[in-house]
Amino acid sequence: NMSLDLDGKFRRSKGDVDSIDGAENDDRVVYEDWQAALVISRPYQRITPYGGIKYGNLNIRGVDGFVEQHSDYRMGTFVGMKFHDMEEVSVIFEARFIDEFAVTGYINYQF
Repeated sequence: NMSLDLDGKFRRSKGDVDSIDGAENDDRVVYEDWQAALVISRPYQRITPYGGIKYGNLNIRGVDGFVEQHSDYRMGTFVGMKFHDMEEVSVIFEARFIDEFAVTGYINYQF
């Protein structure tokens, strides 16, 4: 059976910036990343390919206003493959494009 899923993520972190382009700096930055995705998948024997589109909004700003940066592209695509050879173990590979270039891989063990 085909599956249609919605996925959402939010990440926020704060940190210190020691230097920008070699200039000393002791300001703090806030990193915020929102993502929402529409995923379509269909299992085939022991493999489940999937893909979809996602919306992401990345903001990086300084607490004292020294830097503010936004993502250039807010829409992106991704494709992946889940291998589930055994009942307890699955292996997943994923690649994301357009708004970012990233690859992910992980092993899942269920007990």
